[in-house]
Amino acid sequence: MTGGRSSYSGGTVEGRLALYRQIDGGGFSLVREFLQGFRQESSSYAKTFSFSYLDSPNTTSAVDYKLYIKTNANTFFVNSDNSTMTITLMEVLA
Repeated sequence: MTGGRSSYSGGTVEGRLALYRQIDGGGFSLVREFLQGFRQESSSYAKTFSFSYLDSPNTTSAVDYKLYIKTNANTFFVNSDNSTMTITLMEVLA
């Protein structure tokens, strides 16, 4: 996943990105958190982010992913100012 320039409404803020997975409609659960402690001291834009994660759910059932953004205060924006976010998923044969 790459992209998603972030911005803030002002003040100190901490944003965390969390990847969740659901297998065959069984409900979403946390797989991994990224960018812990991402802070900005004033209202401005931050750089884009990038991360890679190899997930091995060991299933032939349908797998759904969601990305959640959490913040501790103020407002945390992702994809502000018409930035682009790209998420690439690949099935890797064992």
